[in-house]
Amino acid sequence: MAREDAADPQERFLEFFKKEKYRQRISQMAIQGKECITVDFEELFGFDQKLAEILLEKPEVFLQHANNAAYAQLGIQDAEYTQKLETVTVRIKGLLGKEQLRKLGSKQMSKLIMIEAIVVRATPVRPMVTKAAFKCKRCGTNNMVDQTGQFLKAPNVCNGADCGKDGPFEFIQEESKFIDSQDLRLQERPEDLPPGQLPRTLAAKLVGDEIVDVARPGDHVSIVGIVQAFAPSRPGIGKLRTFILQLDANNVEV
Repeated sequence: MAREDAADPQERFLEFFKKEKYRQRISQMAIQGKECITVDFEELFGFDQKLAEILLEKPEVFLQHANNAAYAQLGIQDAEYTQKLETVTVRIKGLLGKEQLRKLGSKQMSKLIMIEAIVVRATPVRPMVTKAAFKCKRCGTNNMVDQTGQFLKAPNVCNGADCGKDGPFEFIQEESKFIDSQDLRLQERPEDLPPGQLPRTLAAKLVGDEIVDVARPGDHVSIVGIVQAFAPSRPGIGKLRTFILQLDANNVEV
């Protein structure tokens, strides 16, 4: 495993995207105004089994390698369109096996999995900030901060050449960058239920114009995503030891 990790995964993904089928898909991106490309997992597995297996084990790192490789290949095929984008998102479909919703636990945390379920609830599509602009009230400098997690994060200190103070800062919505997001509540399908058991549910987070508003309550869906875990907090006590699982969706098919 260590030897495979030491190899350059981005170069391997780039070789994969040079296949005729994916060069055609990348060419279509500019025509259709897309920022993502869908990869059939079975084809990636056939191309490089070890790369596909590590993608399942370390999806956050290796999906970024895949995104970078797809962006590089787009730059080769259509440099003008590439300049309009900051990144390309690779979406994975059709994993070789699926997980049962009720059996998700610690072993699946931070792994890329596929589940089949029923959508029982969907929120409206909501803009989510990905890069936030904060204006320093001392010197007026705009500070751009990449956003991850659930809460808006301000800069620690101002990056102004003659400032370097710890604020105060004002969030500037007009200068910030947003992406569409949506939350789904998934429920086990009737055919997956053990006799006499009530169906279990799982929250799924969708981020990206291409996958939000695709599925509606009542739809049967196949979702590929990363299993995340977060600890709820109690006021005055802190975070609990017991974590709650959530699926960060990479791809959604109805």
